[in-house]
Amino acid sequence: MTVEILDVKRVNGKAVRAVALIGDIESCWIPWPGTGEPYEESRMRHGVQILDQDTLSISETDYRKLKKKVYKIFSEDRSKPKPRSRRTSTDVQGKLF
Repeated sequence: MTVEILDVKRVNGKAVRAVALIGDIESCWIPWPGTGEPYEESRMRHGVQILDQDTLSISETDYRKLKKKVYKIFSEDRSKPKPRSRRTSTDVQGKLF
């Protein structure tokens, strides 16, 4: 299954909530109070009337992919701007022509 990050809410550059889509299952992640390590808050599947354990199950390899992406998001600090590239327009034009 594909793992896709739908939405990330940040406060002061740090992630406070992430919503991921894995297949047709939506997974919400938030940081654990105190440690800040992300954990899965909820899991849902749209359009399904009866939910059971099998309906919301994710394979172990897909869950590892999801967890890896979510941990990367929560470890980023975007409060500081990234350094700009020092290339000038003549450098770029020289490579194009």
